[in-house]
Amino acid sequence: MGKQCVFEERKAKCKCSGDKIDVNGACTANCTAEKIKECTGMMSTCKIADNAQICTCKEPLTWDSAKKVCVLEKQYRYVFTFKQLQYDAQDRCADWRRGDLAAAIEKAMKNLYGEDLSASRLIECGEERQVELTFKTEPLSPSLNRIHQCENKEDNSCLFAPHLRIIDGSVTGPTPVDLCTEFFTKIPAVSANNLKCRKREDGGYSLRCAQGNTKASEMYGALTVELCDDSKPGNGAASVSAAFLLGVLIPVTIAQCGL
Repeated sequence: MGKQCVFEERKAKCKCSGDKIDVNGACTANCTAEKIKECTGMMSTCKIADNAQICTCKEPLTWDSAKKVCVLEKQYRYVFTFKQLQYDAQDRCADWRRGDLAAAIEKAMKNLYGEDLSASRLIECGEERQVELTFKTEPLSPSLNRIHQCENKEDNSCLFAPHLRIIDGSVTGPTPVDLCTEFFTKIPAVSANNLKCRKREDGGYSLRCAQGNTKASEMYGALTVELCDDSKPGNGAASVSAAFLLGVLIPVTIAQCGL
C-alpha cells in the first residue's frame, strides 16, 4: 500500500507520502487520466504535491484554475550580482548545499524589500552570486538600489538579515530582465506562428502578429497574444490560439470559403 500511519485518539490514520495520492486505496505517484487531460498543454503539466494533483506551468507562467490555462502575472524582474563573505572553504554551490544558499538569499531579500518582492531566484552560484528578483509592482530606483546600501557593516562585509553577508562594494546591477528574450522567443510555437514578442512598460508582454494580420487577440493575465490570420482566398488556414500556446491542446481553425 505504501501508506504512512500514525495513531491519533487511539485510532490509526494512514495516508500516502506527500508526493503521492490515494487512488482506490493504493498510493500512486502518477496523476489520474482526467487530471492529465485537464492540465497538459505546451506550457503546462500535472504534478503531485501535498497529496494533491495540481496543474503547473513552466516558469514564469502560472496556472489559472478558473480558465484552466497558463497565464502571466504582471511582474518586474531584475538581476543583481554580488560576492558573498565565506566563513570556510566549503563549496556552498555544491548540489546538496545550493538549496540552503538559495533559501538564505531569499529570506534576506524579502527582509530587505518587503511584500513587494514576490520571488528570488539564484541563477549563478560561483565566486559571484547572480540573483534574479521579481517584484509585483515597478520599484522606484531608491528602493530597488537598497541592496547597494550597507546599513549593517562589519569589517569589509554587509549583513542582510538574517544570515546573508555580502562583501562591501561587490554588488552590481540592477539589470532588467526581458522575458521576450529569456522565455517567449524560445517557445517553438511562437516563432512557428510568426509571433513577435514585445515587453510593455506596464509590466506585461505582448505576442503580436509579425505581418500585422491580426484576427483577434486574447488576454491571459498580463500577456496579450494576437491571433494571426494567415489565410489565403480559396484555402483553409489554421491559426494558433493563445490558449493553445499556453495550455489548451486544440488550436483554433479559421475556415475560409472559396471564391
